[in-house]
Amino acid sequence: MWMFVGILLLARPQRIPFVFNGLALFILVRSGFIILTHIGPFPTRSTFDLNAIMQSFTFGGDLFFSGHTGAPFLLALMFWKDSRLRFAFLAAAVLFGAAVLLGHLHYSIDVFAAFFISYGVHDLARFLFRRDWEFFDAANGARNRRQLSGLGFARRWA
Repeated sequence: MWMFVGILLLARPQRIPFVFNGLALFILVRSGFIILTHIGPFPTRSTFDLNAIMQSFTFGGDLFFSGHTGAPFLLALMFWKDSRLRFAFLAAAVLFGAAVLLGHLHYSIDVFAAFFISYGVHDLARFLFRRDWEFFDAANGARNRRQLSGLGFARRWA
């Protein structure tokens, strides 16, 4: 998925600042949630785990909220105007969410909360990085401020 996002960004470099800032904010918010929620790994967790390298950094306790579900959903919100990309990222979010639930790699609340928190991160990123959002949105075809797409809080403050 990350190679696909890289290709999308290289195709239109105006998108890079907002996507990087949004993902950095996502990681920062997720780090705060991980610090605040001390949930242990699922008791009947799948032994099939390709993240051995990542576990040396996270120690396997990075459950709330699911980054596998939240990151694709955040990208779907960013690329909302393009229906093909929106569908692809929403499908990835649902697929990853189902995979981590079926593999017992996350609790259900970790996956379900990811959608709501990611929406909040997207809105906050649009508010904090308004100029980057305008460049991003212009790269997607908006010609003036009235055409700039809006979701929630950031739109009210523009």
